[in-house]
Amino acid sequence: MATIRKRISKDGSISWDAQIRIFREGQLAAKRNQGGFTRRSDAVEWADQEERRVKRRVRLGLPESEDRTLAEAIDRFLTEELRHRNSNTQWFRQSLAWWRQELGHLLLRNVTHHDIARARDKLLTVPRRKPNGEVYADLRPLRPATVRKYMAMLSILFSTALKRWDGWLDDNPMARVDKPVVNNERCRCLSGYFYHFPGDNEPRHWDELTAEQRRQIPIDAYELPRLLDACKRQIQEATKPDALKIYKAYIYHPEWLYNLVVLRLSTGLRPSEAESLRWSGIDLFAGPEQGRATIGKTKNGDPITVPLVGEALRVLRDMHKHRRLDCDWVFPRKDLQRPLDFRKRFARAVKDAGIEDFRPHDLRHTAGSYLAMAGGSLPEIMAALNHKTPQMTKRYMHFSAEHTAGLIGRMNRTVFGERGSVSRFDAANDDQIEKKSARKP
Repeated sequence: MATIRKRISKDGSISWDAQIRIFREGQLAAKRNQGGFTRRSDAVEWADQEERRVKRRVRLGLPESEDRTLAEAIDRFLTEELRHRNSNTQWFRQSLAWWRQELGHLLLRNVTHHDIARARDKLLTVPRRKPNGEVYADLRPLRPATVRKYMAMLSILFSTALKRWDGWLDDNPMARVDKPVVNNERCRCLSGYFYHFPGDNEPRHWDELTAEQRRQIPIDAYELPRLLDACKRQIQEATKPDALKIYKAYIYHPEWLYNLVVLRLSTGLRPSEAESLRWSGIDLFAGPEQGRATIGKTKNGDPITVPLVGEALRVLRDMHKHRRLDCDWVFPRKDLQRPLDFRKRFARAVKDAGIEDFRPHDLRHTAGSYLAMAGGSLPEIMAALNHKTPQMTKRYMHFSAEHTAGLIGRMNRTVFGERGSVSRFDAANDDQIEKKSARKP
């Protein structure tokens, strides 16, 4: 039974205390006190939730919940559980550090959905930061998609405490918190080697253009060859004796960015999967013109094997001739401890190519789109991209305007005939068909 008491402090402020007492067979089985509520309704809500929780534990004979703080739970998760996760551990450390600072002082069993909702609203106003921790000059707040990731990391911690740490938690308060609405279904892929200029009968290939024509093309045309040329240009600029400062930072294996972009376009691998490839998982001679790469740890948790053909196989075979024998990473850092971070190199290449709104993960969208335009079926593309649901695969199948125009053109030739003859679906023909139908008995 819950008891709610009103307290008036010396300065006149009002607070509410709640107490519950659980009896079993006439004996006091459990007792809980919580004070400092600013509203009576909050005290009543806490008492109802805590009473149901304690009654359940008493009925099932479970051990009493321990008075552990959220900070202690975060520390245990980072120490014991994080190494077993397949996803990006940096996100866990970054997001849980924020939750620790914001709500770490609260007892784990006393964290309510109201606490999380207030922290969520505050998180939506936190300015975005660069990878080195600096705040962006425009002070833009975190995107809703990023806030959802922060909330997902905390929810995973709650689920772990509920399922695996006996006595730490009885329910997941995140289940009652609304997440920010976000439209994260990007439809961005690179335009290819052909572009149909106004007035031309046929689309022109990138190699057919002169240097002057390449400087005058539309901003959305020939994005793929422009990106690859920018990667090659980065190799040349970084190796010059009088290289600019922005390119001197890429003197360490400048050719690797081109190799990585080609590899990702050829296989559809995620950024983390391609950058963390190991030579021990690569067979470069599975066939005369074919190899394969095995990734044991993916985002979905399932190992995958992708074929290596064409330019991707060529660049990897060339890299293998000059690889470090004391390191298994395909793209290692100078200290050989972790894979190289390509984010700055990629951003520079995108800027040099004059491409707008293109991110590293969009290479995966580009690969999926090219697979679809090459005639790949939904199950085939789903297997190639290692997706678990067809809905996810459909988000990666973007068709170019030229491809769609060709498809509609083939449909028109089928329906209306090669010579453009009038179809029976024409309005004039419809009248004649109706008259013929009317004469029939």
